[in-house]
Amino acid sequence: MLENNLSSLKSLISLLKILVPVVMFCTMGFVYWATNSSNIILYTILGIVGCIIGYVYFYLRYIAEKKSLENYLYCLQNKQFTEALNYGRMYYAIKRNGISGAGGAGLTIYDEQAINNDIAAYSK
Repeated sequence: MLENNLSSLKSLISLLKILVPVVMFCTMGFVYWATNSSNIILYTILGIVGCIIGYVYFYLRYIAEKKSLENYLYCLQNKQFTEALNYGRMYYAIKRNGISGAGGAGLTIYDEQAINNDIAAYSK
């Protein structure tokens, strides 16, 4: 299941790279269509900046999630369970809370149980 999550993250990042120019183009078109004022350049720039900020947030989140999942799987497959515990906590915290969970904050008992199940499955 973790391997499936990794492949879906990779495809999601590829999709994000394709969709960002389309969204920026649509935002510019909408701003141009919706405003009939002399501040059209300002609104267009604000729309582009908003798209860039959104893209950077989601890109960083998925890169962090992907990297922590890769490290988690590597540690599980090589039977390094102490490190796998740390990377598992990081992965599940990012998955649940986004970038703010990168330190491992915000885990629930269900996340800890999932990590325990993963370690038990890979220890055999």
